[in-house]
Order: sequence, then C-alpha cells, then structure tokens
Amino acid sequence: MKINKIKNTFLTGIASIILGFSSSTNVKAQELDFNWRVAYSPRYYSLNLNESKSIPVHPGDSGFLSGNTDVKAGNGLDFRILDLGAEARLKNKKGFSIFLGADLELDLGVNELSYSNGERSDSGMFTSTQQSSDTRPESSGSFVYDKLNAESASLIPFIGVGYKGKEYFIDLEYSPASRKFERKWGHHRFNTEEKIGSENITASGNRFAIRTGIFKDDINLGLQLMHENYRLEDSNKNSAGRLKSYSLGICFTKSF
Repeated sequence: MKINKIKNTFLTGIASIILGFSSSTNVKAQELDFNWRVAYSPRYYSLNLNESKSIPVHPGDSGFLSGNTDVKAGNGLDFRILDLGAEARLKNKKGFSIFLGADLELDLGVNELSYSNGERSDSGMFTSTQQSSDTRPESSGSFVYDKLNAESASLIPFIGVGYKGKEYFIDLEYSPASRKFERKWGHHRFNTEEKIGSENITASGNRFAIRTGIFKDDINLGLQLMHENYRLEDSNKNSAGRLKSYSLGICFTKSF
C-alpha cells in the first residue's frame, strides 16, 4: 500500500514537470519522441542482513557431528540482468530533454548452485559454510547454505533529464525502485541442495543512473553507470537489512 502511494505521487510529479517544461520552452508536438531501450547491467551486490540462520546438523551426519552452524548470505555478483524498456522524451531545440518510462528488469539466471571440489558458488548473493563440528576435508564435508535470489522480472519506473550534443549524449536518471527476493537456507550434501526454510524479502529504495555515449540518427549506444540503495523487509514488515548495488553496463536506445 505504501509503495503504491509512493508510485502514484511519483507519476503525478512527472506529469507536472512535463507540463511545465512544455509551456516554458514552447516545444512542438514533433519534439516528443518515443524510444525502445535495452541495457545489459551486471551487478555487484553489497548485502547486509540483520540476522543469521542457525542450521542444525543434517540427520545423515548426526552420528558424528553435533551443534548448529550460523550462516548468513553475503556480497555477490550477478551477470544475468537485462533491462528492456520504453520511454517518452520531450526535447527542445537546444538539445535538452526530459523523459520518463519504465524498464522490465529480467534476471535470466537459473537458481542452481554450482559445485566443484567442495567449493560452492553462485552468481547472486550466496554463502556456503562447512558444518562447524565437521573435521573432514571440504571435498567430502557437510555444508550449510544461505542465499538470496531475485524474482525473475521487476517493473522499474524512471524519470530523467538529458542533453544531446553534436556527436554525444548524456542522461541522468532516477527511479523509485522496488524489488522482491526469496531467501533460502538449508543443507548442501552430495551436490544436492536440501532446503530447510525460506522467506520472502521486499526491497524498496532508489536507483540512480548515468548514461553517456554516441548517437547516429535515431540510435544511441553507450555506457550505463548505476547505483541502487534498498531497505529490506521480511514478510512481517520487520527490517531485514540493507542492500546496495553497483553496475557498469552497456545501453542501447532506438526510436519507434
């Protein structure tokens, strides 16, 4: 409910800005452009969860292991994110513009853990820890895990200002973003993930991006630098931690 209220306020503000820009610069109808946009934006995530998960010894190891092991998902990389979107851009004759639209953010990865010589890794936010009482080598030890997986698709509205020179462009962009994640924890034995529990995590916050590059006719090609800052809440609306991300990617825009 709170997120919907924020988005409605955001969209109302956008309309006011566009109407003010239009009247102050006397722009004409043909100066309103509509564009498709695509961005490949791999992320580095800085994750700070409030609580660890305490995981007991697996029943199959209870004969020689004991006690619980605390584990908490940490920082990670995600190379699987693709943004597909559309924008409306209102520009004047001096090259300045304002724009708004929405991106459909797709996480193209499959939520599988990889396994190699006792090392567990994942391109998202993931931590695997050997059971604290297990003295066997890592290649044959008993492991517990905690990980955070993003939902496969998120709708992200945005607003921004831009400038086009003779051969280059630059855009500054802001988004009141929200995303959803699933946190899972459990055992990982014999190359198999055995989930003990899971919970839904909601992330709400802000996204800032700078896009710059070259253009020809109605095609823009450049680099995108982006920063996200989210507050995390669990299903009971309690604070679950903070999540920040940093991204350097490739962006492409074409009018339609």
